[in-house]
Amino acid sequence: MKKKSNPITPDMVRQIKNMLASGLYHQHQIAAMLGVNQGRISEVKNGYYG
Repeated sequence: MKKKSNPITPDMVRQIKNMLASGLYHQHQIAAMLGVNQGRISEVKNGYYG
């Protein structure tokens, strides 16, 4: 059975954008820290969320 990713909140979107902008983290690292899959991080990066 596939594990569902946690929902993305507006606070998480801000945090993800800041982490990506810092250049210190890869998408998979951010995903692991926040308990979501890497696809959600990619969606934030590409403007799907806010």
